Formats: sequence, C-alpha cells, structure tokens
Amino acid sequence: MKKVLLTLLIAAGFATASNAQLAEGSVFPDFTLTSITGQTINLYTLLNSGKTVFIDISATWCPPCWAYHISGALDTLYKQHGPTGWANVDATTTNDVVVLFVQGEATSHLAELYGDVAAGAILYAGTEIPYAQVTQGNWVANTTYPIIDDTTSTDPIVGTAALDAAWHIAYFPTVYMICRDHLVHVMNQPTAALAYAASLATCPNYAPPAVDAKATAYTGQDYYYCNATPSVSFQNYGTNPITTATITVTDQTGATVVTMPWTGSLATYAIATVPVTSFAGTSFSGYKYSVAVTGDTHLANNVSVDSVFKVYDPSNAQSIPYSENFESGTNAFKYDFPDAYGLAIVSNTLANPANPNVAIDIIGTSGTQTNALWFDNYDATNPSGDNLSNYTINFVFGNYNVSKASLAFDYSYAPKSGSSSGDKLEVQVSTDCGSTWSTAWSATGTTLGTATAISSNWFVPSAASQWKHEVVNLDAYASNDLMIQIESVTASSGNGELVYVDNLTFANTTEVPTVTVSGDIEMYPNPAKDMATIKMNLNETTNVTVEVTDAVGRTINTIAQELSSGTQTISVSTSNMTSGLYNVKISAGSVVTTKQLTVIK
Repeated sequence: MKKVLLTLLIAAGFATASNAQLAEGSVFPDFTLTSITGQTINLYTLLNSGKTVFIDISATWCPPCWAYHISGALDTLYKQHGPTGWANVDATTTNDVVVLFVQGEATSHLAELYGDVAAGAILYAGTEIPYAQVTQGNWVANTTYPIIDDTTSTDPIVGTAALDAAWHIAYFPTVYMICRDHLVHVMNQPTAALAYAASLATCPNYAPPAVDAKATAYTGQDYYYCNATPSVSFQNYGTNPITTATITVTDQTGATVVTMPWTGSLATYAIATVPVTSFAGTSFSGYKYSVAVTGDTHLANNVSVDSVFKVYDPSNAQSIPYSENFESGTNAFKYDFPDAYGLAIVSNTLANPANPNVAIDIIGTSGTQTNALWFDNYDATNPSGDNLSNYTINFVFGNYNVSKASLAFDYSYAPKSGSSSGDKLEVQVSTDCGSTWSTAWSATGTTLGTATAISSNWFVPSAASQWKHEVVNLDAYASNDLMIQIESVTASSGNGELVYVDNLTFANTTEVPTVTVSGDIEMYPNPAKDMATIKMNLNETTNVTVEVTDAVGRTINTIAQELSSGTQTISVSTSNMTSGLYNVKISAGSVVTTKQLTVIK
C-alpha cells in the first residue's frame, strides 16, 4: 500500500526571522525599570517573592493596543491580585500578581502617553507628524498599575531598539506572563479572569526546593516526516545544580520509543536542551517526553504537558481523493508560522491597501468572499531588516498504489508593475521522505500573474476572473510513497507580492483532468446596456454553461452550449434586465468562474 504526504512550504526570504517572539517557556531576562511616577521595579526580585508578572508592551499609535488597554482587563487583574501596599490594589488582594505597562515604541514621546495632542509633533522619515495622529488617547488616565516609558527609562535593555532586541517584540500589543520560575508565556490579550487562571494553571505555586527537574514547553518542530529528530528541554527548578538526567520519549500508549542520557552542570532556573536520537514514527498520534533526576521532590512536573510532536509517514497517511477549500478546519490540514508576521495565513479578509485600518474581502473563484491561503512575499524583506523563512503548511494523503494522480488548485497573483518581481509558486515532489525534491510545476513573475500588475501595496483578489485553475500531472510519482510541497518564494531583494492558493484537490484519477480554458475568460462591455459578450480560448471541445443571477440569487438567464476548441464567444442578452449588478457564472469543463456584470439602462 503506497501513501502520499502533501506539504505546502512557504519560503519567503532566506534567513530565519531575527525578531521572532520570545520562545514559549524560555527564560525572561532580568530588568530594573523606573515607572513614570518614579517607582523602581526589578523583575527577578518580584518573581523570587512568588509573584507572577504580566507585562503589556504597547505603542501609543496602535488601535488594538488602545482597545485592549481601555477594556480594563489588566486594571481588574492588578486590583484583585496585585502586591499588598502598592497603589490602587484592593485590600482583599491575593497578593500574587504584578501588572506593568511598557510603552514599547522607541520613537514615541512621553507626551503621547498623556494624550497631549497639543504638545508638538514627531519627525518621521523627514516629515513632522502631529501627536494627534500618533496617539490613541490618554494612556495614563485611570490606569491603576505602573507605567514605564521606554524613552525615559535608564535601563540599558529598554529604549531605542534595545527593548525589541532583548524582549523580542514582534508586534503590538504583546502581553507576556512571567512565572516565578522565570519562564515567559505569551498571552493573547486575556481577560482578568483568564489571565489569573493561566497563572494558577501554569506557574509553580512553591519556591524552588533542593532538587527539582521540570519539563519545559516544547518549542521545536511539531511534525516530522518518516523519522523524528526532536530536541527537548528541561529546567532546573531546584537550588542544587543538576549534573545528570535521563530523557525518555513515549508514544500515545505510554510505550518508550527512545531514552537519552544527559550530563552537564545546570544552575537554578537554567534550561538544558537535549537532541534526541532519530527514531522512526509508529503513529501520527502525539509523542511525549519526560525528565528524571535522582532525588527529585516534585515528580508531577517531569512530563511534558501534552503530546508535543507528531510523525507523518506512509503508515498513518490519509486516504485519497482529498480536497481542501480552507473554509473549515480539518485534521489533515495544519499550519505553523512561528513569527508574528506569518508568511502563510488562511483568512477571508486582509487590510485594505488604501486604508490599512479597514478590512477588504478576498473574492474567490465563485465571485464571493472566500477563505484562502495566502503567502506574504510582500513582507518577506521588510524595513526592519527581517528575513522570514521556513513557514510550513501540511497536508497528508494516502495513495493506494495507483498509476494516475493529479494535484489541482486555484491561484491568484498580481506582479508589481515596473519591477522584476522574483515571486515564484512551485509544486515539488519527494519520494524519499523529503531528502530530495523534484519540481513538477513552476510559475514565476508575470507568467504567474492572473491579474493586472499593481504599483504598490498588497494585492487582494477582487473578482473571480483574477484566479487561474491549475492541474499538475503526477503520474510519474503516483506509485511511490509521495510527499508534495507547494512552495512560494520571493526574490532576495524583497519587493514581492501576495500569492493566494485555494481549492486544493489531490486525486487518484485514471486520467488527469484537462485544463479546459487557456488564459482568462473575458466579458465585455462591462457595464453593458443590451448585450454582453463572453470570450474564452478552449483547449478541447466541451460543454459551456452560463448562468446569470441577480443580487438576491434569482436565476435570470441560463445558456448551455457545446463549443469546439479554439477562441469562442457567447452572447448574453441584457436587453430585458433592469439596471443593477449581476453575477455571471461560467462553467467550462474543469473551469468554473464567476464574474460581476453591471447593467445600465
């Protein structure tokens, strides 16, 4: 029985992101900061006294930061659980939490924290921008917990770009929870209740004993192909150094699959990373790991909290045929982008290129809003110097030793006008578990283009006509255990554009479907008065259906014809149609597209 693994790999840029978010479960660096009211705050002193520290790092110009700030979530958390004796903390406090606000934009000024829009302007790229345009309001008013302005702090890790380098701020707002074990956890703008519950569930509730080895959050690759080579880690949460330990990896049944000895000298709060010997996957269900040291007094924290990685191999691949339109979750589909920018994202809206604060719909092959996978080649090399790479989307299929196979998908792309855009979309295949790859299909730049070139900003598909259907013949690889990789790459100089993929289908067909239409299907004139013409170039004789519906979905006209290969036209009468917007669905063999037609009388 042969199987197929399908992977979508997005590699935009050529280096790992330099400012990726602090890894979950890593040690947060110590700091001593001074609030805008003169209060001195040392992180490790607070942690060692048993406190959990929450830090909201925001920018004064950031609308999502402002929305979270004025929600009052962290004010409530601070009042109910803050340190006894600190300003504004309730008398009934649990006394186990500290909340801090850090203004994390190095180019901002103290006046912006106070919403002092009359105080002046900042100089940005040679242009003066009034404070009224770079602050959302008065951040100090009604804020109960300490506020730190990075441009006034004397701490060496805060201010200019140093905060970003030390704290790894990839986006605003970033909310960190730091436990008494000095480990950091990234929060998603939690409510007060959720934040406190997370502190109770995640952070140790006891001071370090003499001996305590603790499995830390797994931050490595969360899937492997055929053979797993993970690196796992553990922390010394004891006061005595750890010099020897044993790492054990188990499968979902609890059976041991590999045991690794570790030796060294691990100080209190330090973390050791242990590369695990390669082992073959036996199940797609998750694997766990544990750490053991002699004399450990807290065994409950020795095991990783969940199944931390999986292994794709022919024995656990999913059956075909299989399709994915990204409209709902599926067990076969997963994605992983460790950087906040995200090179591969599934969504149905994007920021409007003309107004980033307003979302714009992604219009798919049906002429209506759709979820689609998009690859962000536009931000692959951005002004901060980030080069983003190695972002992966995974599919798993099973191919039962068939002789025919095909991969079909729709894609949309508009190149940058006036530039030699190096954007590329490729289908690559491997028959040796990813050791080597062959290119089965590739398109680059203007050849890849399905829409008119644009001069700047993000390209967002706005019509069904901006998509192209592609079918890739995989007969030569069908009888092998096959991995398929769809890769989007931009030029090293950046200046790329967004590439969209939708409606993937992997089929064990006896005959690879023919791409019925070459190039775009045209419809003109548009707007139309009495008649519209549909023009297409057919690769074969096929049945073509045109269905016209009005704004509420009622069918106005249907035309069905068998047309021979070559350039063909179909006339659509609009003489009896009232003024308005209509959808024209065109079905030609394997190609289905919807265009919008405006009728004017």
